[in-house]
Amino acid sequence: MTVQQVSQDDKIKVDIPIIAIGTPAAIKDLGAVLMHPTDHIKVRGKVSDIPDNVEVDISNLGIHESINAGQLQLPEGVELISSPDSQLFSVTFAKEIVLEAPPAVEELAEVPTVGETEGGAEEKKEE
Repeated sequence: MTVQQVSQDDKIKVDIPIIAIGTPAAIKDLGAVLMHPTDHIKVRGKVSDIPDNVEVDISNLGIHESINAGQLQLPEGVELISSPDSQLFSVTFAKEIVLEAPPAVEELAEVPTVGETEGGAEEKKEE
């Protein structure tokens, strides 16, 4: 690890954490889920201007709504380097996967095996 001394006026690039504040009503009332694909953004600015983290109020997010990095209010002098389209939070319903049960043993017994006909005996072709 390299340590470099910087002054308060030097501009640096750094990742800062994104912290969700609040709970969307859709999560409390409808059982929706909060997606949070990334937990940080990359910014550039003076050491003295860069915050320790960015808090994002997500309490007003509805179903299928999202907050992207470009929507953040950053302090003056702090520039977003991450893509403004980077999704930080979204609210959606969890997908339910329905698996079919394997066929019962009785059902398997009804399926003809290779070489059998409906009569149950193997037919031979006359040449």
